[in-house]
Amino acid sequence: EGIVLISKIPATAIHNNDNVLKGQQLLAYKGNLADRFAAARQIFTQQLLEDIFSFAEIAACAQQLEQQIKHHKEKINKEALGWINDFNRHLTTDKEVGFKFIGHISHLLKAEGIIENNAALQKRITDAANHFIPKLEHYLYELKSHPLNTEHKEAAKPVDEKLNELAIAIYHGIYNMQYCKQAFSVTGFLQYKLKFTLPKFNLSCYASEASETINSNEANAELYETLNRWRNMVCAESGQPIYMVANKATLKEISFYLPLNKKDLLQIKGFGKAKVEKYGDEILEAVESYCNRYGLETNMAPKTITIKKERKHKNSEIKTDTKTVTFNLYKEGKDITTIAKERKLTTNTIEGHLAWLIANEEIDINELVSSKKQKLVLEAAAVYGTESHKTLIDMLHGEVSYGELKMVLAANKAIIK
Repeated sequence: EGIVLISKIPATAIHNNDNVLKGQQLLAYKGNLADRFAAARQIFTQQLLEDIFSFAEIAACAQQLEQQIKHHKEKINKEALGWINDFNRHLTTDKEVGFKFIGHISHLLKAEGIIENNAALQKRITDAANHFIPKLEHYLYELKSHPLNTEHKEAAKPVDEKLNELAIAIYHGIYNMQYCKQAFSVTGFLQYKLKFTLPKFNLSCYASEASETINSNEANAELYETLNRWRNMVCAESGQPIYMVANKATLKEISFYLPLNKKDLLQIKGFGKAKVEKYGDEILEAVESYCNRYGLETNMAPKTITIKKERKHKNSEIKTDTKTVTFNLYKEGKDITTIAKERKLTTNTIEGHLAWLIANEEIDINELVSSKKQKLVLEAAAVYGTESHKTLIDMLHGEVSYGELKMVLAANKAIIK
């Protein structure tokens, strides 16, 4: 219950008590009111400048971002941790320079407490702002072009939150320092701060929203980039997570093996019947367009062999070679379009079969390509070589199709043999 007084303490006893009197004297303000105001204003001025040049808010946000990246490191790309470590290392260096400047502020204020009249401090503030603003702008640029990437929404959400908080902190720091490029006034700066408008940043590390840097050494990098953009668009429009459409590994596999029909697409990891039915046509169109543009054929053969090994030859039924099936249909008098439709393959694939049959002298080139077109192709090949089908097509100005080009070159190889 505390101390209980048996009798009242008279007021005079308190007023005349030595300890009470000493305490009152210690608490009493010293000096006149004007001096006290000047001292308080000087302390407040120093606090304002420390807030501007200490990078405290930016550093705290950067540390929180690093913690989130470390927490989700198993689900974020490998470059993420190295990137944030470098970011924080450079920030720490600039923060140390800021602290050195802060150390000079109190010394300069002693010479003249009213900052508006302190020419030496005004110059140092302007110089400091001119030094730090480009650095902060570079940090903001680095943040906007960050390499962070994840296909896991649960990891992306907390990381994105810290990315955007850091961006706002840096933007706020730049805003405050912009004022310091002019003559600094306490009242003027406080009014300037009131005009600050919170910016909107939409930075994200989620793969369907982040801008991924495509490795140029990736197999068919251009196709991978096309598929990546398509996947991101589908995810953005439907709100579906990446794994429900096609993850990075799946897109890489499609770009490498170049499936040209739904049967091939079913052999790609991550693609079952439902996905093939839903997205197959769009993907196959992109792959076929890419193959036609660069004169490429499907690379599914090694994939098929791998799958057969994995299944340990469960299906021992002997199937007729795909080119032989095409050849038999051709011998029945069916054209390329009809064969492709009947076999549920692309015309590009059927033309590839026929080119192979021509090269092996099973079919006469004259049955499929006119002598005029053959002459055009051979003349162009003599000048530009046969390594780039695209170059030949461009030089022929569309007078010959990719399929016809492949057949003529195949026939030419047969003649050379």
